[in-house]
Amino acid sequence: MPLQKHGRRESCRRIAAERVSFAFKQQTAMETNNYPVGLLGGHPELLHCVGEKELQRKKSLIQTTLEEEEISGSLETDVLPQCTVFRVILNGTAERTQIGQLKGTLSEATGRSVRILQEDNTVRIEVLNDEPSGVPLRALLQSPQFRRCSSSLPLPLGLGTDFRPEVLDLDAVVDIVMTGQNNAELSTMMNVFIASLLYAVPRDNVRMVLMDLNGYGLSLWKGVSGVEYVYGDKEVCTVLMNLTKEQMERDGSDIRTTVVFISCFDETVDSGEGLSDLLKQLPLQGRHGRCHFIVSGTNIESFLMESLRDEETVQIVFRQAAPGRQDSPASMSGAEALSGEGDFLFCKGKRTKRIQGPMVTPEECRKIADYLRTHN
Repeated sequence: MPLQKHGRRESCRRIAAERVSFAFKQQTAMETNNYPVGLLGGHPELLHCVGEKELQRKKSLIQTTLEEEEISGSLETDVLPQCTVFRVILNGTAERTQIGQLKGTLSEATGRSVRILQEDNTVRIEVLNDEPSGVPLRALLQSPQFRRCSSSLPLPLGLGTDFRPEVLDLDAVVDIVMTGQNNAELSTMMNVFIASLLYAVPRDNVRMVLMDLNGYGLSLWKGVSGVEYVYGDKEVCTVLMNLTKEQMERDGSDIRTTVVFISCFDETVDSGEGLSDLLKQLPLQGRHGRCHFIVSGTNIESFLMESLRDEETVQIVFRQAAPGRQDSPASMSGAEALSGEGDFLFCKGKRTKRIQGPMVTPEECRKIADYLRTHN
């Protein structure tokens, strides 16, 4: 049975143009905050919207493939910066083997990376765009969604469906755990979160502790007011234990929220300092006071499994080198088909969605850090 064609709800090109134009033109109240947003590059040329020709070509290929596999249903489309999502609402049932064969067939037909998920009577097919878009952090900081966020700790995640800015309220979660095969992606996201908190949150309201296990990417923030930089396993363990004691004994006189960033954690490496065991207890420690942990690493699957027990912990999964083990967290399903260009799977509780993360360069971070050091 031929697939029923559903019209697109709105033109992606018009939506993207309106939202990005608004973000770059607005002069916001946040200009009076901790540093001028002009220190961040705009990179507007990196935003590319999928054209109708590309969209129709891929839709036609998917329709033909589904008909050849005798899979019938209606087709709906959403466009993200890195990929286009085709949702097939099945008319009946489809064998799991039929769905499993689609990935290879569609990857070959489209010439792009494909990620396929099935949930009940819906098959979600994600096809990498011909010209994936980068997302400048500046555009997100100036977006209405970020400016109007009522959170005292807003974190810009990136762009989601139809180029809509996604903002996380850190107050509403306990911790964030990030993993992926590429340390550069993890480091960029860490710097995005640090730069955003430094931009939007008054200095007296937040204390940031940056724990750098191998000196990759966080040292450029040393010397910034309100930021404590710690390097090396032994030093990190000492500060973590002191911080745990401090949170346990907190009496309410200190109104600041503490955000602890732990970079390049690898649970497969035994430092001899008991770091792995200590880190696995962090979510419980954080609840004793106003304290959040943001942990990133390339080999932390069992750490992710521990965090799954808490529905208030957010997981961010970047591209993986290969499909996860059978006992891998569900949030890692299909992560090997991500682009490796900053897109990730965002998982909170049982909800998972694909988001294109923001871009911030080390040079931009250095400009921000230099400015803040001289304007303490």
